[in-house]
Amino acid sequence: MLIQEDLNLLLNSYLTSFGIVNQFIELKFSNDTYEEITFFVDCDLSTNDAELERKKEYFDKLDNDVSSIIYFIKANRKKVEAVEFDKNLKLVFTNNYIIEFSLFSEYEEPLSITFQKNGVIEKSFTIPSYR
Repeated sequence: MLIQEDLNLLLNSYLTSFGIVNQFIELKFSNDTYEEITFFVDCDLSTNDAELERKKEYFDKLDNDVSSIIYFIKANRKKVEAVEFDKNLKLVFTNNYIIEFSLFSEYEEPLSITFQKNGVIEKSFTIPSYR
């Protein structure tokens, strides 16, 4: 499957930056092959950390649109050691932390990813919603 092959390019990358840009979550990873791998996230997220899920409920009350940024604190500067893709995308980090991107989204393009090397985007694709 082509998407799985492309996603495997994330292996051994580190989350180097995360934030909110134009009300979307933007993630930046880096590895030995690509200086910048950028995610634009427009989907629901979850994690294997039950305590963090409870804390997110509090932040949802403050601003539901941007509260998911909390999921990336434990992944910051951690290496991706596994990528699982079925109808959702799971990133497994070296600290056994897992972030799941739900691709059963109300949006048509819940996740876009670009791979940049030497200042040039070499690969770019969008994972469609599985509604």
